[in-house]
Amino acid sequence: MKKLIIILILGICFTQTYEDVVILKNGSEVHGIIIEQKPNEYIKIQSGKNIFVYQMDEINLIKKELIDEEISNINRTYISFGGGLATKKLWNFGQASVDIGLANNISLYIAAGYPTLIGGGLSILQNRNGNGLIFSAGIGFEPEWEALDILGSFGYQFRVGQSPAFFTIGVSAGIWDVDWYNEFLILPIIDLDFRF
Repeated sequence: MKKLIIILILGICFTQTYEDVVILKNGSEVHGIIIEQKPNEYIKIQSGKNIFVYQMDEINLIKKELIDEEISNINRTYISFGGGLATKKLWNFGQASVDIGLANNISLYIAAGYPTLIGGGLSILQNRNGNGLIFSAGIGFEPEWEALDILGSFGYQFRVGQSPAFFTIGVSAGIWDVDWYNEFLILPIIDLDFRF
C-alpha cells in the first residue's frame, strides 16, 4: 500500500509542467520555451514550431506559468524507436513503442522488441519533451523463454539538443518469468530512443 501511495504522489508531482510567458510592452503575450537569452539584449522563445526574437526594450515581463492540462494534452500520442543495455520500458535491447497520453506527462504504452516480444504499462515523465525524471511500470512476454516479466524502472532522460532523440540512464527492477523462475532482477538502463 505504501508503494502505491508513493507512486501516486510521484505521478501528481510529475504532471505539473510550466511554460515561459513573455509579456511585451504592446500588451501581447507569447507562450513557449525560452531557448536563448542574452542578458540586457534579447531573448528567443519557441512557441509551437515558431521561434520569436525580442529585444529586451520590447519586453515588459518574463514569467513562468503552469500549463493548463487540457491545452498541453493536445498532441500527446507518440511513437518511439530505441535501444540500449535495457530500455526504460521493458528489458529489451531494441524496441518500438506507442505511448498514449492519459494526462499531462502520464501515458500508457505498448511496446515490442527483443527479447521481450510484447508488453505494456504506465509511464510517468517529469518533462515529456525535455530533461527530467522518468518512471515506468509494466509487464512483458518473452516467447523465447516463455517468460512473463513484471518490472518497474526509474531514471533520468536527457534530450539531445533540439532533436527527437532522448538518452536515459537509470535502473530497472522486477521479476523475470513470474510463472517458472520467479527471479528478482536489477538491471541498469542505458537507453537512446527517438520519438515521433
